Amino acid sequence: MACSRILLLLIGLISSHLPEVQGRSIDFWCQPDNFLSNMAEKHFNSDLANCTGSDTLHSPVQLPCEGIQPAEWANKDLIQKSEQVMGVFLVFQDEIQRARNHTTLQTPACQTSLLEKLEHHIKNCVMILKTLHNQLPHMQNDTFHPAAQRCAKQTSLKVVVEKYTKLVSRYLMRLATDLRESSMCNTQHTTSETKVI
Repeated sequence: MACSRILLLLIGLISSHLPEVQGRSIDFWCQPDNFLSNMAEKHFNSDLANCTGSDTLHSPVQLPCEGIQPAEWANKDLIQKSEQVMGVFLVFQDEIQRARNHTTLQTPACQTSLLEKLEHHIKNCVMILKTLHNQLPHMQNDTFHPAAQRCAKQTSLKVVVEKYTKLVSRYLMRLATDLRESSMCNTQHTTSETKVI
C-alpha cells in the first residue's frame, strides 16, 4: 500500500515537472526520492467521498485486463515490460476519454471533474512511459507494439478509480523495481556520483 501511495504521489507531480521528466526519465525511475520533497497527494478517495449523487457512469468503461504472470514477466526485457505496461495504460486512457466525452448536462459536476482528473493522471503515466521507452536501448529491427486486451465493462466510477490505483501499484511499481535493479540505473547512479566528485 505504501509503494502504491508513493507512485501515486510521483505521478501526481509529473504535471509540474513534465519538462524535467521528459528530459530525464531515467533519473525519474532510478531516483524517485528526488521528487518526494515537493509532492502534493492526490486524494481520489476524498474526491469520491465528497461526490454526491449517482456513482454510475453514463457510458461504461471497458477496463484493461490486469495481471502479471511472474514467470512470463521475468523472461521479458525492459523494452517488452515497458510496452506491456504502456499498453494497459493506453487502453485505460482511451476508455476514460470515451466516458468523459459521453458525459451530459445531467452528469454530476464532481463526476465529470473526477473523470478529467483521472484522464490527466493516465495521460501523464503514458507520457512518462513513452519517454522511458524511447530512452531504452533498442535493437535495429525492434517494432513497437504496446497492445493490451480489454476485459470487464464497469459503470461504477469508484471501481474505475480503484482500477487505476491497482494498475499503478501492480504495473508501474513492478516496472520501477526492475528498472532500479537494472544496469541502466546502476550506470546512471555511477555517472551521478562521478559528476559530484
